Amino acid sequence: MAVSPGLSADELARLQAAPRYVDLSTILK
Repeated sequence: MAVSPGLSADELARLQAAPRYVDLSTILK
């Protein structure tokens, strides 16, 4: 799964809501 630099608010919300993506959302911030 590739993560593009420009994510929609909906995608960011999903990342932040998923515990397994906590590190990922932190990197994206």
